[in-house]
Amino acid sequence: MKRLLSALVACLALTLPALALSPGTYLLQAVTATGAGAQFSWRQYPSSSFLASVTTGGIASVNVEATQDPGVGWVVIATIALGSSNPLFGSTTVTSPAWPYVRGNVTALSGTGTPTVNLSMYPQ
Repeated sequence: MKRLLSALVACLALTLPALALSPGTYLLQAVTATGAGAQFSWRQYPSSSFLASVTTGGIASVNVEATQDPGVGWVVIATIALGSSNPLFGSTTVTSPAWPYVRGNVTALSGTGTPTVNLSMYPQ
């Protein structure tokens, strides 16, 4: 029984971080203005896919940014252009060997009505 409990605890320790993000985690959700979202700890994932979207009629540019230390500065590791001649959805896959934190940053947003932007992260 003790071995079974130990095995169960070990299994949960490995799977819970992935389950917390399954099927994806919003880095930006229903954003209607330019600016950076909250940071997310990316430490336990070797790579992730990022999917961004803008509502119909919107044009947006979204950066995926990473840092070693959130208080020091952020580096753009991917840019996703959305709307106009680009599709309303865009994605990219990023390998993160050295970046413990990631965030989304809407750098441009325009369009009819009030366009909204979403950015989701899917660990791999």
